Amino acid sequence: MALAEAPCYGAALVKALLVPQNRTVDLPGRRRVRDIITALKITPGTVMVIRGDALLTDGEVVEADEEVEIRSVISGGEPVER
Repeated sequence: MALAEAPCYGAALVKALLVPQNRTVDLPGRRRVRDIITALKITPGTVMVIRGDALLTDGEVVEADEEVEIRSVISGGEPVER
C-alpha cells in the first residue's frame, strides 16, 4: 500500500481529489502543498492545487479536515510565431 493511500485511524485527514483521474486520496494531518504533491508521487509543476476558488502555491499549508483539488496541467502545444 502506498504512503498516500495508507489508512490513518483517529487522525484528521486532508482530502485530495485528483482530476481528471476522478480519484480521492486521504492524507493524514496538515501538510504543505509541496508535501502533498510529493506524497502522491506527482511531478512538481504538472498540477495545480486548488482549495475552494483559490489556487495554492507549493509553500501554502493545507489544514487537516480541508479538501483540495489537484488538477493536471495541460499544455496547449507549441507557441505560434508572429
